[in-house]
Amino acid sequence: PSPVVACHGCRVLTVACRPEMRDSDASRAAAGRGGAIEAVAAVMSEFPCDGAVQAEGAAALAALCRNSLPNKERAAGLGAVGLLEIAFDSAGGGARVHAAAALTSLSVDPTVMTAMREP
Repeated sequence: PSPVVACHGCRVLTVACRPEMRDSDASRAAAGRGGAIEAVAAVMSEFPCDGAVQAEGAAALAALCRNSLPNKERAAGLGAVGLLEIAFDSAGGGARVHAAAALTSLSVDPTVMTAMREP
């Protein structure tokens, strides 16, 4: 795809998986099973010097992996940490913020977060 198409695809994933969206957990799970993480990793790898792709890809990974152990494991297996390091190091401010958020999302244990939210 072109960088523009890659950006838009990543943005759609980010929006669909936002916690405030209805059924975001189901969307996150379905996207993970459907190959969204692989697609995001592929475009981040294909356009390593495009700051917009890196920012949108990192935001999508953060959204996809938030509180989802299967998605975190899938992303880790695809080398997401290395991709996020590249995004953080090679792109501008927006990509850095999203890469840091994605790294945080990958590192937080969803079981702990679930226990913290339960009354």
